[in-house]
Amino acid sequence: MAIDNNPAPANTTKIRSIDPVLQSLAWLLAENRAGILEANRADIAACPPDDIVIYDRLRVDEAKIDKMIASVESVIALPSAVGTVISSHTRRDGLKIENRRVPFGTILIIFEARPDVCIEAAIIAAKAGNKILLKGGKEARNTNLMLAGLWKKALDENDFDSSFVRYLDISREETQKLIAGERENFDLVIPRGGEALIDFAVKNSKAPVLVSGRGNNFLFIDEEADFAMALKIAIDGKSRLSVCNALDKILIHKDFPDLESRIRKLAGDFHDIGVEVLG
Repeated sequence: MAIDNNPAPANTTKIRSIDPVLQSLAWLLAENRAGILEANRADIAACPPDDIVIYDRLRVDEAKIDKMIASVESVIALPSAVGTVISSHTRRDGLKIENRRVPFGTILIIFEARPDVCIEAAIIAAKAGNKILLKGGKEARNTNLMLAGLWKKALDENDFDSSFVRYLDISREETQKLIAGERENFDLVIPRGGEALIDFAVKNSKAPVLVSGRGNNFLFIDEEADFAMALKIAIDGKSRLSVCNALDKILIHKDFPDLESRIRKLAGDFHDIGVEVLG
């Protein structure tokens, strides 16, 4: 698949502030709540009824839209780091050398049934001066296309290049071809999905791959830890099964005071919220 890609400029003096676009996006999200919810209902209707993890990831309600708007506004409030001088020195021959923060260029973000990624991941990348290619899971197609349409409208309203944020409505096979394709299509890949997606990107992409969210998350409770605090962290870490950083295992120091009763307390509190404890 060919990508019409003009990378973000390396000369940071040519980069316009994305803040007016982000402000328009926040307004559009608020104005188009009904359309977002309608698109999401279409995705929810096609979701397997017994798959509570996919359902939780996929579902968009008023609270999630409010969170998207708040995220946009918080990024607007951040100072731009583009062009910031990290270090500088002048050689004896008079040559000045500076270490500056510059955009990666074009970032390909691949994600599964999380339509809010269309907003929350893209605003961070855009604030840093990068172009963004978004590829979401088919489960959230209607919601993703709705949100991508709001991105385009916000860009158009501010006379920004409409390709600055693009949604790729392509199949899994086309996505794999894109990942393994020409290096100049993008400068960084961020795969937000399962192990198979991450492994494919790492093994086949010619561009750097930023990896996170593989799961298998541990909590270690040391012998001197505050048990009440550890209990709150453990319960919070298992309160949403659909997130990539949900807690998988708990390790407790063998010398923790009153160990057996603490384990019973932990298991009992998990049982109360519907979590099965093994081990």
